[in-house]
This record gives sequence, structure tokens and C-alpha cells, in this order.
Amino acid sequence: MQVEARITTVSLASLGRDEMRDCVRLWRSVWPKEGRDLEADVDEKLRYAREDSPLHRAEQIHLLRNGHRVLAQARSFIRSIRTSRGVSDILALAGVCSDPALRGTGLGRTVVAAAFERLGPDLPVSLFQTKVPGFYEKLGSRRVANPIVNSTGDGTTFWDPIVMIHPAETDWPEGEIDLLGPGW
Repeated sequence: MQVEARITTVSLASLGRDEMRDCVRLWRSVWPKEGRDLEADVDEKLRYAREDSPLHRAEQIHLLRNGHRVLAQARSFIRSIRTSRGVSDILALAGVCSDPALRGTGLGRTVVAAAFERLGPDLPVSLFQTKVPGFYEKLGSRRVANPIVNSTGDGTTFWDPIVMIHPAETDWPEGEIDLLGPGW
């Protein structure tokens, strides 16, 4: 199936209500929220997007759209973590999804590639969790087996079983990874 779409990358905070509603609709089609009101979810996401959080710095959303319809999306932001080598910034990847009816057409690959374009000398690696490692391995990512912790005391870390980094050839430290806050 040929899909006419265009990719845009914007700050999450710049999304208007209608755009955020389109994003929430896609998120809900992939991760259903039974009994939750759509507009309440939109309000919650708008509040979150406008927070000045030291944990989610420079947050962007990478959107693939056909007209106003969001077909795929990924969020990326800068996050500090602690490893055996000290505290460093990484590119966090989150909320990657595509329209379930269009899976396998390359839409997810496109938004993830847009997020990974943020990587460079000052931000050399992305860290994320997933249930679909094969998808990311095809993009040049690899699994890591480090124990993941959150020393801030709220106890939340990653909830998906597999943790990955991108690019695969990154010289990644061994030992515990402290997210220094909740998982993403």
C-alpha cells in the first residue's frame, strides 16, 4: 500500500489541542485506555507537554502525517543517566507507534530515523525500552543487559522487557544504569 505522508519534527510543547488530539488518538489505537475520556487524556498530555521538566529536556515529537491524520509518531528528548562512567546525556526515545492498519509499510522506521537524526558528537547514543527488538535491530540498534534502576526513590524504571541502544556500535558501559528518574 502506497501512503502519501510527510514527516515533521516539532517541540512537543508547540502542539495545539487539535494536533495533540490526533496524537492521543494514535497512542490510544496502539495502547488502549479503557474507560478514559479522550479529552481528559488530551488535557493531561497538554499539561505534561508544557511542564518545564528537567528530566525531559528539548522534547520533540516526530510526526508522519497524511493531511491532518497522524500515521506514525515518536518522541525524543535529552535525558541524563548515570553509568559506571559517570553522568551523561543520552537521547531518550519513547512513544513510538504507527497506525495498526499500516504496519509493515515503513512508517515506524521513518519516525524513528527522524528521532535518531538528533544523535551527534554531543549526544552520541539513544537509550530506550521495547517489546519489538527486531524492528530496532534492523535499524542498527542493539540490546543491552544492564540492570536498570531509578535512584530517585519513586521506584519506576523501564516496564518493557528489552533495553536497547542506538547505534549498535556504541562503546556502552557495563554495570548498572541509573535513569535518575522514572522510566520513559
